[in-house]
Amino acid sequence: DEATGQFYLHIFFKEQPDLNWENEKVREDLYSMVRWWLDKGVDGFRLDAINIISKPEGFPDDPSTDFEKHTSSIPFVISNGTMVHPWMKELTRETFSRYDVMTVGETSATSPEDAKLWAGYHTGELNMIFHFDHMGVDNDPNGSLGGKWSYAPYKLTELKRILNDWQTTLEGNAWGSLYWNNHDQPRVVSRFGNDSDEFRTLSAKQLATTLHFMQGTPYIYQGEEIGMTNVKFDSIEDYRDGDSIRFYEDMHVDHKRLSHEEAMQAIYIKGRDNARTPVQWDASANGGFSPEGVTPWIAVNPNYPAINAEAVLADEDSIFYHYQHLVNLRRGELKDLMVYASFAPVDSVQVPHNEDEAVYAYTRTGGADGSPANESLLVISNFTAEEQERDFALLNEAREAGARVELVSSNYKDDAGSTLRPYEAKVYHIVR
Repeated sequence: DEATGQFYLHIFFKEQPDLNWENEKVREDLYSMVRWWLDKGVDGFRLDAINIISKPEGFPDDPSTDFEKHTSSIPFVISNGTMVHPWMKELTRETFSRYDVMTVGETSATSPEDAKLWAGYHTGELNMIFHFDHMGVDNDPNGSLGGKWSYAPYKLTELKRILNDWQTTLEGNAWGSLYWNNHDQPRVVSRFGNDSDEFRTLSAKQLATTLHFMQGTPYIYQGEEIGMTNVKFDSIEDYRDGDSIRFYEDMHVDHKRLSHEEAMQAIYIKGRDNARTPVQWDASANGGFSPEGVTPWIAVNPNYPAINAEAVLADEDSIFYHYQHLVNLRRGELKDLMVYASFAPVDSVQVPHNEDEAVYAYTRTGGADGSPANESLLVISNFTAEEQERDFALLNEAREAGARVELVSSNYKDDAGSTLRPYEAKVYHIVR
């Protein structure tokens, strides 16, 4: 405020001031507000950026900040501060614990070990958290742009390492969340899959299968279930995300470090508006989101005539029905295995899992938390557009031992055995 010379802290945009959690009266008012909503009957809360509420004393600067590169270690400097867990226990005690609700916290710069404190079964804090580890696998740490804007094609081995670590560390200790997409991330079929006309449907199903058979609560972000893709608008004027606009103005307009085309390419790949274009309902004007003649706040992805909810509902082999199939399995006959069974990555005969840049394979083995001890699932997922040959000893041994081996999920109509076709994902149910 220019008149008073006063300032307020906002880690994010100026419209998002940080509350002073050190002030007991602020916390009391916050808890009262939470209870007001809970009394209205809301089913739960998502706590945005909740692990940055406890700031370091004295608000020290981050010496690694590079404004030209848009990089900073601030998330690590301010995350998981000394008072964050006492305050979270207090919040839960004064609010959530009194109601039958679900809570999930968004926690950047948080490790699986940290997650045990946030969402441990006996810590008295949250039901689960969102982590960001796998959202950085396509960042180039040595890139000239810095942060998320320096893109490098991800390595499947690194993606697997991260997901495996979270699965095995949380098992028996805390509950996890599973997601590919949210309002801040690019569309997964464009990011980790293949959004071409030839492979988009197969790839989207493959990614869904890979995630939904893991332990944790799956989150399906709007449009993911119909295969919505990243968007490419021609002009920065068509974008609404302040993060993307600021990047463009800094890198192209102000400092001329990037051409228009280079800056836009970075936004095409990593911009948050990829997830924020309107849901594509049908092939009518504006994708059915707004009536013809009305201009939406942000434009609809131009591919809406081909990719929309009406089209997938009319196609029994669509991405939507594959998601429905996965949800039904998790709620139905395979519930105990999909929810409770132990997770482990699996080597193929041809390639160890930690060296395989094409295929992700893992098992869910019964016996934990009441899951059937004589049953297991083998999940096999080809992340490439090429055929891959993979044999799995446990599958061969199960068949030789006379176990029942059933293909319970696939994004192809038949089983080609050890030959994995482009973006094939299949799951075997093994009963010994």
